[in-house]
Amino acid sequence: MSGGFLDKVLNFMGFSEEEEEEYVEKEPAKKVRGKANLVALPGMSMLKMMVFEPRSFDEVQSIADSLKSGSPVVVNLERIDGELGRRIIDFLMGTTYALGGHLHKINPQIYLFAPQNVLIEGEMREFRDKTFFNPFK
Repeated sequence: MSGGFLDKVLNFMGFSEEEEEEYVEKEPAKKVRGKANLVALPGMSMLKMMVFEPRSFDEVQSIADSLKSGSPVVVNLERIDGELGRRIIDFLMGTTYALGGHLHKINPQIYLFAPQNVLIEGEMREFRDKTFFNPFK
């Protein structure tokens, strides 16, 4: 403690030299950005959407099985006749209803069937007001 006591006494009596304080501005710290790691969350599984273009009524069971497994299904009926298309839609509407799912008409011959665990938002306004039997609404 050399000079500590004497400096305090002189400072108390007003005889000490005042030291000017220097202010040093600190530069802001640079942010270090690393690469974002993509990590799969446990318990989260990929949702797989299935697309079908049936040619016969025999294919409707595999479409229904996809719905039962929890996958949303898009069904394109553009290449089959109206009566067969109606039978397929009736069967899949029953399956979807039994599973507590949802049906959306994308266009007059393309339909989206979704099981209960899939939420579909929005609607196709062009087809909203056209006549279509939909027991889910």
